[in-house]
Amino acid sequence: MRPHGAVFRLFLAHTVGKVLAVLVLLGAAEAAVALWHRETILQVSLLGYYERCATAVGLLFLAATVLISVLLLSAGLGWGKGRPGDTLDRLTISPGWVVFWQGLYNALAFLLLWGVQALLLAALVWFYGSQGGQLSPQSFYLLVWQRGFPHFLLPLGDVVGWISHIFLAAGLGCTAACFSQGMRQGRWNLSFPLLVLCALPFLGEGYGWGLMVLSVLCGAAGLGHLRWMRKEARHEETKAV
Repeated sequence: MRPHGAVFRLFLAHTVGKVLAVLVLLGAAEAAVALWHRETILQVSLLGYYERCATAVGLLFLAATVLISVLLLSAGLGWGKGRPGDTLDRLTISPGWVVFWQGLYNALAFLLLWGVQALLLAALVWFYGSQGGQLSPQSFYLLVWQRGFPHFLLPLGDVVGWISHIFLAAGLGCTAACFSQGMRQGRWNLSFPLLVLCALPFLGEGYGWGLMVLSVLCGAAGLGHLRWMRKEARHEETKAV
């Protein structure tokens, strides 16, 4: 079991500090957005205040997603302190297990990002109320159900929405791990960017089943591509002999 723990700790050591730094910057930037629109709080409803902040918040979340994705995709390459790619090559563990542990770590990182963004959304609502904005017991509930991005972050009573979160996080984690393995072997694997681009129109729009299907299909495609690459590599080794 020690090589398995070593693989997980390797990805943790090379990315967790940077991921947390991105999340701190995300929080600081969204706090600045909330402060920028503070003067409008007494003039608009919670929904109106959110609308004023929504574009900037969405762009910041997208930027954080891109930065964290780059960190996760490059975690197993031969770059950076300690050359993690070389360490992976020395471990007595199959590539399949490397993909599994890296995929699990990636999925947890994406869930952490969504959780932090949900907390920042709640903080935005709290700030609106603390500055004299009119809040009712249903204000936050209505915001989450009336706008797509908040509903993606907090599906509340939407069971399919919560399940689709797990599937999407697993799909992103798996395909990101497949992408990294493909880069280590010198061949690109497009399942991760394909899942990201195809999933964007579904976020917060009540298409939980669609997200689940997309995640499974892209995850299967990524794993299938890795398996094909390994067969090709073995075939080339046999021909060389």
